[in-house]
Formats: sequence, C-alpha cells, structure tokens
Amino acid sequence: MHRILALNHDDLVTFFVLDEGRDKYDYTDRTDSILLRSFSTDSRYARKGFALQALKELPAFVQEKFPHIKTIILGVNQENTKAIQLYKKGGFYDTGRKYSGRKGWQLIFELPIYQYYSTN
Repeated sequence: MHRILALNHDDLVTFFVLDEGRDKYDYTDRTDSILLRSFSTDSRYARKGFALQALKELPAFVQEKFPHIKTIILGVNQENTKAIQLYKKGGFYDTGRKYSGRKGWQLIFELPIYQYYSTN
C-alpha cells in the first residue's frame, strides 16, 4: 500500500491509498491495476476543488510512479452520490459491476490510464 498526501502549500487537503495488493481482485481480475481506496478530503477544504484536482492529476502520477499500471479501480458505496459525481468528474466510469463490501454494495469504477493518455 502506498499512502498519498495531497498538499496545498503546507496544508494536507486530501489523502488516499493506492493499493497493489490482493484486495484489488475483489474489484477486477486485471494484474495491471491499482486500487484507489480511503480517498478523503479534510472538511475545511471540501468543495474547493482539491479532491477533483487530485483525481485529475492521478493518472500522470500513477504513470510516473507505477509505469506497469494501466487501470485505476475503486469501489464507492452506491448510496454515496456526492462521491460518485466526484469520481465521474475526475474521469472514472462506472463499470456496471458491483461488489458486496463491509459497508454495503460498492459500485466499481475504473480509470484506464492508457485511454486517458491516448486521448490527451
């Protein structure tokens, strides 16, 4: 697991984990994927664009630090409409698959890095 801190100047605004471990196989069978988990933004910085900026910069970060990764995956609770909207704005798409997690049904979202870079 790789813990990632997103800073604005010296202030921690967003935190997440990129997980290359076995848990990703609950969401995909792709060996060239990485699981985005524990994505959270400090409430003092919510709705100021920091979370979206972190998501938009994520493909370039992953490509640089993890060149073997081709897809970022995540699970988001199907009731968390604000997070679903954020992930879609950040370029993720709903795969149409679900995973029954500890906190209910998780929609499985993906962001193919190779597709992202071939269109930009």
